Amino acid sequence: MTDSIHTHDLALLIFSRTAKAESTFKVIAHTAKSNEAASNYLYTSVHKLAKSTDLPYYIVDETKQEGQTFGCKLANAFDQLFAKGFEYVIAIGNDCPSLTVSDIKIAATKLKENSSVVGPTKQNGAYLIGMSIATFDRERFAKLSWQCADTLSSLTQYFDTFQCTSYHLLSVKNDVNNI
Repeated sequence: MTDSIHTHDLALLIFSRTAKAESTFKVIAHTAKSNEAASNYLYTSVHKLAKSTDLPYYIVDETKQEGQTFGCKLANAFDQLFAKGFEYVIAIGNDCPSLTVSDIKIAATKLKENSSVVGPTKQNGAYLIGMSIATFDRERFAKLSWQCADTLSSLTQYFDTFQCTSYHLLSVKNDVNNI
């Protein structure tokens, strides 16, 4: 694997809430002040990470998300980047502090080899979702089981339906959803 990634056809999507919104939605520390500080740390860290990848990246927080459900909001964010001409999009949130530049570079390489890539969490969710425009069906993607114990299974079943493509699973990581 080379140190640089061809960026003309691949975008990184940060799909998250702002630190302030995240601190009111998730309780990840024992006090309100600590919770706000932890949310700010995660938010700042993912932005530094994105800058370090040298990929074009786009931030879609709650002020830019369109749709009523999580699935619709995420599908619309992917759709917007595909509409900009990107062939591949890797989406990450701000709740996986162990995610590294190396992980994203591996995901980018595997994405171009396999058309889809998923970073699974220990809770059967996903800390990273990468797909090509060939494996994107906005309506079906929006209707997957999101934010539950079936998310990983739902994603892999979705990618299995594209019989001419395959997906790659990255290493399992923890994401931060509560204390």
